[in-house]
Amino acid sequence: MAQTSGNTNIYVVNCVTFEEKPVELVLYCADAGQILNEITWSSWTPTEATGAGTSTANDCEPSCAEGKDVISAVEIKLTKPVTSESGKRVFSNIEIQYDKVQPSGVMDEVLDLPTDVFN
Repeated sequence: MAQTSGNTNIYVVNCVTFEEKPVELVLYCADAGQILNEITWSSWTPTEATGAGTSTANDCEPSCAEGKDVISAVEIKLTKPVTSESGKRVFSNIEIQYDKVQPSGVMDEVLDLPTDVFN
C-alpha cells in the first residue's frame, strides 16, 4: 500500500509539529477555527500530496465563541514544497474543494500553509 511505503522526507506543518500524512490538520492554529480530519492520502510525493477527508469549520454566527460547526467532505491537494527555517522540506500551499458552500461563501479555496512550527 502506498501510504506505508518509505519516508518521502516531506512534511506539512501542523501547528507545533512537522507531520507526514497527518490524519488531522489544523488550518488556523490560533483558534482551531477550521480542522481537516479523517484524512486519507491517495498520494504523498516530494512535490504534491492529494487526499480526502472532512472539514470542521466554525461559522462564527453570531460570534465565533457562539458559532456552530459546519462539517463538509473535502478533497485536498498540498503543493509548493519549500525548505523551512528548520531545514525540513514542507508543503507551503493547500487547495481545498468542499462538497457544499462554506460560511465564507466559497466551495474551493487556496491557502498558504505555515512553513515552520510555532516556538
